[in-house]
Amino acid sequence: MQQNNFFSRSLFQNLSIWAVSFGCIVGWGAFVMPGTTFLPIAGPRGTIIAMFFGAAIIMVIAANFHNLMNRSSSTGGVFAYTKEVFGYDHSLMCVWSIVLAYISILWANATAIPLIARFLFGPIFQWGFKYTVAGYDVFLGEILVTLLVIAFFGILSAKSHRIVRLLQTTLAVILFAGVTVCFFIALVKSRISPVDLFSPPFGTGIQGAKHPFLQTLNIIALAPWAFIGFCTVSLLPGNSEFSDGSFPRKKSFAIMAGAILAGMIAYILLTLLATLSIPEGAESWQDYIKNLSTYKGLSGIPTFNAAKNLMGNFGMMLLGICVLAAILTGILGMFRAAARLLLSMAEDDVLPQWFAQINKKKLPTNATLFIMLISLAIPFLGRTAIGWIVDVTTISAAIAYAYISAGSLKIARLEKNRKYKICGFIGLLASIFFFFPLIPNPWAVNSLSTESYLILSTWSITGLVIFRFVFKRDKQNRFGVSTIMWIAMLTVVLTSSTMWMRQVTHEETEAIVTNIALFHRKNHDDQQIPMTEMQIQNEHDYMEEQMNVVRRSQFQNSLFQFVMILASLFIMLNIFSTQRKREKMLYAEKSFAEEANKAKSVFLSNMSHDIRTPMNAIIGYLKLAKREGTTMEDMKDYLAKVESSSQHLLALINDVLEMSRIESGKMDLEESECDLRRLMSGVRDMFATQMAGKNILYLVDAVGIKNPVVFCDKNRLNRVLLNLISNAFKFTPENGTVSVSLAQTGAATDGIARFELRVKDSGIGMSADFAEKVFDAFERERTSTVSGIQGTGLGMAITKSIVDLMGGDIRVNTAPGEGTEFIINVNFKLAESLTPQESARGTKIEENSASKDYENQAQNLIEKPLSLDFSKMRVLLVDDMDINREIAFMLLSDMGFTVDTAVNGKEAVEKIAAAKAGFYDAVLMDIQMPVMDGYEATREIRQLSDKDKARVPVIAMTANAFAEDVQKAREAGMNAHIAKPIDLTAMSKTLAKVLG
Repeated sequence: MQQNNFFSRSLFQNLSIWAVSFGCIVGWGAFVMPGTTFLPIAGPRGTIIAMFFGAAIIMVIAANFHNLMNRSSSTGGVFAYTKEVFGYDHSLMCVWSIVLAYISILWANATAIPLIARFLFGPIFQWGFKYTVAGYDVFLGEILVTLLVIAFFGILSAKSHRIVRLLQTTLAVILFAGVTVCFFIALVKSRISPVDLFSPPFGTGIQGAKHPFLQTLNIIALAPWAFIGFCTVSLLPGNSEFSDGSFPRKKSFAIMAGAILAGMIAYILLTLLATLSIPEGAESWQDYIKNLSTYKGLSGIPTFNAAKNLMGNFGMMLLGICVLAAILTGILGMFRAAARLLLSMAEDDVLPQWFAQINKKKLPTNATLFIMLISLAIPFLGRTAIGWIVDVTTISAAIAYAYISAGSLKIARLEKNRKYKICGFIGLLASIFFFFPLIPNPWAVNSLSTESYLILSTWSITGLVIFRFVFKRDKQNRFGVSTIMWIAMLTVVLTSSTMWMRQVTHEETEAIVTNIALFHRKNHDDQQIPMTEMQIQNEHDYMEEQMNVVRRSQFQNSLFQFVMILASLFIMLNIFSTQRKREKMLYAEKSFAEEANKAKSVFLSNMSHDIRTPMNAIIGYLKLAKREGTTMEDMKDYLAKVESSSQHLLALINDVLEMSRIESGKMDLEESECDLRRLMSGVRDMFATQMAGKNILYLVDAVGIKNPVVFCDKNRLNRVLLNLISNAFKFTPENGTVSVSLAQTGAATDGIARFELRVKDSGIGMSADFAEKVFDAFERERTSTVSGIQGTGLGMAITKSIVDLMGGDIRVNTAPGEGTEFIINVNFKLAESLTPQESARGTKIEENSASKDYENQAQNLIEKPLSLDFSKMRVLLVDDMDINREIAFMLLSDMGFTVDTAVNGKEAVEKIAAAKAGFYDAVLMDIQMPVMDGYEATREIRQLSDKDKARVPVIAMTANAFAEDVQKAREAGMNAHIAKPIDLTAMSKTLAKVLG
C-alpha cells in the first residue's frame, strides 16, 4: 500500500512539474496565432513542419538546461547557471532578458481575457470611460477585469503553493485534453479527407516569403515565443513544494521534452482546426485568412469559428474552457518563474534583501507582490501596446537560450562530453538564428514592429540603469568584469534604435507616397478629368516600384550603418580590452611585488630565527671555551657542540640555496645510469650506525625490483631518501621502527617502469592540519614534542620539488602518535648496463635485518685508509681570503703537504710557469678571486707551452657547490671539486684519488 502511495505521489509530482512547463508554453496566442500568423505565413503543412523542427530545436536547448541543472546545486535557474559559467555580468544580462519574456507573457495572458470576451460575449465589459491607445479602444470595465485577474492570481501565488499547484496541474490537463478532443470532434464533424486537410499546403506569400522553405523558416524563427516557459522547470527545485529535496533533477529533461511535445501538438491541432471550417463567401482557408480583418465576432478567430460551426455551443464552451485554462496556467507559471528569479538574485545579494523575504511556506512573497504591482499598470496601455512588448519575447528568450547553450557547451568541452558538446553547439547556433527578427530583411515577415524596436531599445537602456544600480552597491567586486557583456548590450541598444529609425522613416515615406497619389487623383477629379482604372493601376504600379527602390535603399543604408556600428563597437572592445589587460597586468605585477615583499619578510623572519639558533650555540660555546680555568675535557665538549651547530648551520644554508634554485627554476635533472638496489644499500649503510644508537629497528627492502638499473638523477634521488630517512630518524623515539622499501609496481612498458618508494616510521606523527602543509617551505609543527628537534623546515619542500621535477607524486599518511609514512610514485627509464645477476650479486639487501646487524655491516664497509704519503708532495694553495687560506694551509700541512700560496689566479699561473715541471704535485684553486678567477687561471695553466706543467692537477676548492659549478670546473680543465666549508675526510679522499 505504501509503495502504491509512493508511485502515486511521484506520478503527481512529475505531472505537476510538467503542468508548469506546458502551461507556460501554451497561452492565449495558441488560439489566435493560427489565423493571424501561422496560416498566412506558411499554411498548414508549413506550420506542422516548422513546429516539428522548432520543437526539436527547443528540446536541444532543454537538454542544455538539463545538463546545467544536474551540475549545479543552485535553484536560481538561468541566473545561477550563467553566473557559475560566465560570471555575474553575464548572469544579470541573461536574467534581464528572460524576465522580460516571462513578464510580457504574463501581461499578454492577463490582458487577453477582456479581448477574448469581446469575441465570445460581445461588449460585456465595455462600459465606463473610454480612450484609445494606438488605435485600440480601452474601456474602464476591461481595465478593472484585468486588474482583478492580476491581483487575484498574484496574491494567490504569494500565499498558497498547494492551491496554485493543484490548480495549475488541473488546468494544464484540461487544456491539453480539451484541445485534443475539440480537434478530433471537429475533424469528424467536418468530414474533410486527410488530403483536403492540408490543401493548399503552404501560404500564398502575401505576407512575405513565397518559397515554402522560407515560409517554414519564418515560423521556426518564432520557436522561442511559441515555447517560452518550458525552462521554468529549472526554477522549481527551490520551491516550497519540493523543500524535502525530492525534485527529480534527473527527470528534468524528460519532463521538459514532454511539455514541449505537448505544446507542439497543441499548436498543430489548433492550426489545423482553423482550416476545418470557413465562413460563407470564402472559397478556401487562404481566401478566409486573406480577408480575416473584414469578419466580425467569432468569425474573426478561425479556431473559434470552426468550433462554433462544427460543434455548436458545446464546441464554443469546450474551446472557451481551453482558452481560459491556457491563460490562467500562463499567468500562474510566469508569476512563479519571475518571482523565483528575483528571489535567487536577492539571495545572492544582487538585489536588495527585501526581495529575498519568504513566508512560512517558503514562497517569495515580496518578489511576487513586486511583479504584481508593476503589472497593475499594464491594463491601462491597451492591447496594441502589449502586443509590441510581446513581440520582443523572441529576442529576449533567444539571449537566455544562447547563454544556456554556450554554458552547456563550455562545460561539455571541459568534461569532454561529446553528447552535450553537440547539444550546446546546436543550441547556440539556433539561438543566433532566432536573432534574425531583430534585423528586417526582404525574406522575413516576422520582423519586429516599429514600436517593438523602440521598446527593446528602452528595455536595454533600462537594463543598463539597473546594472549601474547593482554595480554601485556591489561590495564584493563581482560586477563590471566582462567587457563583452557591455558591448553586447550596447549593440542591442544601437541595433534596435537604428532599426526603429529605419522603420519610422519607411512608414513615413510610404505615407508620403500614398498622400501624393491621393493628391494627384484629387486634382484629376477637381479638373473633371477622372483617371481610368488602367491609369490608376499604372500609377499604383509606378508608386510601388518607386517604393521598392526606397525600401532597397533604406535596407542597404541601414545594413551599412549597422555594419559600421558593429565595426566601431569591435574597435572599442579591442581598445577597452587592451586597456583592461594592461590594468590587470599592472595589478598582477603589483600583487606579485606585494606577495614577493611579504614572502621576503617571512623568509627573512624565518631565516633570522633558524640562523640565530645555531649561531647562538656557536658563539656561546666559544665564549665558554675562552673562560679561564676551562679544562681540556670541557674544551673538547664545547668544540664538539660548536661542530654540531656548525653542521646544522651549513645544512640550513645548503637548503636555502637549494630552495632558491628551485624557485628560480634553475634546478635541472642530470640523469645517468643508476642501480636502485645499490642506491638503497648505500642509504642503508649510511644510517645504520645512527639507527643502532637509538636502538631503532631499521628495515630496508628492495628485493622486489625486477629492473634495478634505470636512468635517473642519482644525487637528487639520494637527496630525497636522505631527507625522508633523516626525518624518520629524528622523529622516531628509541626502540621504534623505521622501514624503507622500494618496489617496482607492474611490468615495464616501452622501456619505462613505475616504482613506489615508502618511508615509514613509528614516530610521533603529525596533525591533520600540519600534514596538509608539510611540503611548504619553512613549515614545522610547533608542539612541545618536536620543539627540541632541530630542522630547517625546508627538507620536505625540497623533496616535493625534486619529486615533481622527476614527474612523480608524493603523499603522506600520518596521525598524531601513530607514525608517518611518505609514499612516492615515479617513473624511470630502464637501462641495461648491468645484468640482473650482476646487480643482485653486488647489491643484495637482506630482509628484516635488525639495527644491530647493520652496525656491524657498516663497520665492515668503512673504506680503508689509502696508503699515500702526502709528506713528499707540494701543493699550491690559491685563495684571496686570508682566513680561508690560513685554515686550508693548516689542514694541508697537518696532512703532511708542503704548501705554497697565491692570492689570485694570475699569481698562481705565474708561479707554476716559473717553477720547473713537477715542482707542484697539485693546485687547489678557489673560483671567485680578483684579477683572475679560478676558471680563467686553470685555462691559462692548460695552455702553457710546457706540456708537463700544463698537466698539473688542478682541484677546485670553492663555496660554489652546485652541480653546474662542478660541471663548470670540469669544462675549465679542473680535475676535481672540493666544496667549502672544507670537510677534512672528503678533501683527503679527493686528494688521494687525484694524486694516487
